[in-house]
Amino acid sequence: MLIPGDVVDIQVVRKRKKFLEGRVVRFHEYSSDRIEPRCAHFGICGGCRWQHLPYHLQLQYKEKQVKDNLTRIGRVDLPGINPIIGSQDEYLYRNKLEYTFSNRRWYTDDEVSSGVELEREDALGFHIPGLFDKVLDIDWCHLQPEPSNAIGGL
Repeated sequence: MLIPGDVVDIQVVRKRKKFLEGRVVRFHEYSSDRIEPRCAHFGICGGCRWQHLPYHLQLQYKEKQVKDNLTRIGRVDLPGINPIIGSQDEYLYRNKLEYTFSNRRWYTDDEVSSGVELEREDALGFHIPGLFDKVLDIDWCHLQPEPSNAIGGL
């Protein structure tokens, strides 16, 4: 997952009328802002997309994204927008998450390439980004405080 400051090669995978979509094929240099994400599921799960940035920068870029979506895409003329008020806690701050159940869990590339025989298993977790029929089984979520993990059996 990219963050501002990363230097990469990108392969265009979809051309649209007003923009291109691409995927990273090679990292040349990582941003100096990049940090190690706490979650073992980061980058696979669709729950948290900015965990590889310090929390204050997450807020800054989320605010920029909201402004950009409203002005550029929505064509809303903003007289001004209040800054995002962050949580006092960097983790375990959400008051709502939508867990998904499935009888066919998604296996990560590491699990598939491990050579271990994979069985169909139940899953409780989150959708893989862009693949809403695929569910990643989550061991522990750092977004919502207890009793969420205990209730979900995570």
